[in-house]
Order: sequence, then C-alpha cells, then structure tokens
Amino acid sequence: MNWEAIAATSEVVGAIAVVVSLVYLATQVAVSNRLARAEAWRVPNSDLNSLNAAFATDPVFRSAQFKLYHQGVDRSGLSNDECVAIDMYIVSVLNIYEQIYREVREGTLKEYSIRDFGASSILDLLYFQESWSLYKPSLGASFVEYFESNVISKSERGDT
Repeated sequence: MNWEAIAATSEVVGAIAVVVSLVYLATQVAVSNRLARAEAWRVPNSDLNSLNAAFATDPVFRSAQFKLYHQGVDRSGLSNDECVAIDMYIVSVLNIYEQIYREVREGTLKEYSIRDFGASSILDLLYFQESWSLYKPSLGASFVEYFESNVISKSERGDT
C-alpha cells in the first residue's frame, strides 16, 4: 500500500468535504438572511395594520381623516380633538418609518423599503407638511436627517 497515494486521496476527499460544507453554509446563510428580511418587512406592515384597525374605530379620527383626504383641509380646518387624533396617528406611523430606517441602516432591509412602505400618502398631506416640525422632537436625530433628505423632499417633489 502506497501511503503517499492514500494521503493524496485523503487530501482530495477532505478538500471536497470542505467545499461541500462551504456551499451548505452559504446556502443556510442566504436562507437565514431572506427570512430575516421577510420578518423585518412583515413587522412594520403588521404594526401599520394594527394601528389602522385601532384608529378606524375612533369616530373623531375617522372624521378628521375624511376631512384631510377628501377635503384637503389643513390644521385650521380641524378641531383640537381631531388634530390630537391625527397627530397621534402620524407619530405612530413615523415610529414605524423609523423602525424601517433602523432595519435599512443595519442592512436587514434595502433602502427602497422606506419608499415602498404603505403609509406614504400621509407625507403628501398639507397637514403633515405644516406639522412636520411638531413631530421631529419625538424621533431620532439620524432618522429625522435621513427622512428629510431622502423621503419628505422626494414626496414633495413628486418623486417616488
């Protein structure tokens, strides 16, 4: 028996095993990353659905929302109670946007996820545009900077 041949064969088999292991691990990492992205995207959408369901039962919010979307009113066209309801809703939506921003910054989601989020019609409202400065103190500074530069400015220009 030739020990050199056995050693060479063992090295080849070992190298093949290493390559197979690396391919398997790469596949597992890719699957894990896809699952993490799917979950990171599911959570904000689920949060928005829950938020919408909760606010939909509030008659003050429903009235204010109708005025905003169908009559195009600004803050002066709403009662104090309606402004509070809309402000609470918008801050909640902005918190979800900030959650998506954090996932983008960590590399879990792609940057287009922020633009694709289903609450963007709020950004086009005159009410939102005139109230943005009221919401900024409750949000993270890096998020506010990003949001102003990359989301709000594009929304106001009509870019999406």
